[in-house]
Formats: sequence, structure tokens, C-alpha cells
Amino acid sequence: MQISKKHLFGIGGLVAVAATVAYASTLPAPDADATGSVSGQVKVSVNVYGENPEVRITTIKDGDVFVDGNIDIGAIYTVAESLDYQLCKNYGEANEYCANLGTNGTYTPETIPESGERAFGFDLDSDPNLGFGDYVLKVVNHAYNGTVEDAVSFKYVPIKITTVGTAENGDPIVEVEYAAKINSFDLQAYDKDDKPLFDNALNISVDNPGVSGTKQVTLPFASYGAASGDYTVSAQGRGADGTIYTGQIAYTDVKYQAPDAPEVPKTGGLLQSLNITKSDYIITGVIVFVLATAFAVRTLKKRNNRR
Repeated sequence: MQISKKHLFGIGGLVAVAATVAYASTLPAPDADATGSVSGQVKVSVNVYGENPEVRITTIKDGDVFVDGNIDIGAIYTVAESLDYQLCKNYGEANEYCANLGTNGTYTPETIPESGERAFGFDLDSDPNLGFGDYVLKVVNHAYNGTVEDAVSFKYVPIKITTVGTAENGDPIVEVEYAAKINSFDLQAYDKDDKPLFDNALNISVDNPGVSGTKQVTLPFASYGAASGDYTVSAQGRGADGTIYTGQIAYTDVKYQAPDAPEVPKTGGLLQSLNITKSDYIITGVIVFVLATAFAVRTLKKRNNRR
């Protein structure tokens, strides 16, 4: 009888351990809901103005590339008596065209000197001499004890392209960002020897003509029997009238891995077709463990009764 009690205590202990493990597995990790538990955060921005004349463009960074012609021109400044804004398109070889910014071109504070921040909108397509190209924005602060300025260069382009992932069969997925003037765009892939992959460039229509936006495209590398390797994908925009922006081509690099074998339907594997979660496996295991324990207890009782 002593041996039976030991067995019963041992089995009972195993049941308790199994139940504890099953319950613990359902609890979230300590940091599982860390982002959801934080709320009510307030971002405070404080500008501290100095006593010397300064100016800094805040809405555009040097080297920015835009596909939306509606930009914000803004700067933060200190002890200014007046501000001059200048936006010029660079045509190369010191040839430039400066936009007419109207009343926003010069700003004179009501109270002089003034420190603060000011911004206004401008459409890069509002003048036929502007449009796509390279630009320089300059802001000059005329102060009582000197003049300071800040300048940035940026581009306004019809199209941008970025590699964002791969499909299940390895086909590259790219995201194309296009300007409002673009109605469709051409995509072509080139191998390391600059040989085009597609017989003809893929012409993709935009979803919202007349409005700037983005579109993802899966490139059919597998359908064209592409070999594994590094490729360069080009994107070229077309206007509503069929205009091709030949001088404004965007590029992105992709790495392609060709499938080892032709794709076949996934018909095998009973368990693979079932939506079984980790908790389902644990619960099923506990049930099986309890049934096995009950069977063991019953067997021990029968043995004791025979003695």
C-alpha cells in the first residue's frame, strides 16, 4: 500500500506541474503589451531664440527629392528686421530661373526686430518655367547688426522607385511614387550586363490620374525565366498626352533568387492544412496527460485490490 501512495503522490505532482505549465503558456510576455499600455503622451517643442541674427530652413532638407509639387517653404529666424525668400530652378551652367513668390518673397515684421518661425505653401507647377528639375531655396535674414542666410538644394521629379519586398515565388515587389502629371509609367529590369529582362517595358497605369500617389508592382521575373542575381529596375513616367520624361528616370536595385523547382499545389500534409495554434497543442497535450494519469490510477487500484 505504501508503494501505491507514492505512485499516487507522484502522479498528482505531475498533473499539477502540467497544469501550471499550460496556464503559464497562455500568459503574455512581460513586454508584450508595452506599446499599448502607454497613452496620453504629449510632444512638446520649445524654440529658444538667441540674441544674434540667425536663420534656418526647417521645411526642406538639403538633398530632398519630391514628387509632389506642392511644397512648404519655411524657416526659423532670430532678431530679423526683414526676410527675403528666393527659389530658383537650376538649368545648368549658371543658368537659372527664379520663381515669383509674390508677397511671400519679402517679409517685414510688424515689430522689429522679430524672432519666430514662418512658412507658406508654393506650387512648383504654377509657372511653366518651373516644373521638374533641380532647385535651390535661399532665405536671407536682414538684421540690425548683420545679414545671415541659409540655403538648401532639392529635386522635383516625376517618379521615384523603391524595392519593398518579394512575392512567394521570389518575384521582386517595387513601390513607385509618382507626381500628379503622371498617368502611367514604364518599368524595365536589367541584369549585371545591362541586358533588359522584359521584351518590352511594362507599362503600368496609375490609379488616380491627376493626383500624386504611390503604387506597388510585382515584377514577373519568374515568368520571364530570369536567372538568380542582381538586377537594376528603372521607372520612367508618361504624361496624359503621352509625354515621356526621358531625363527623369528613377532606379532601384533588386536581388532575385530563382525558384529551385516549378511550383506545385501544396496538397500533402494533413496537419499543414489545419489551423492549429500553439495553445491548441498544449491543451490537447494536457488532456492526453490527464487521461493517461487516470488510466494509471485505475491500474494501481486494481493491483492493490488483487493484493
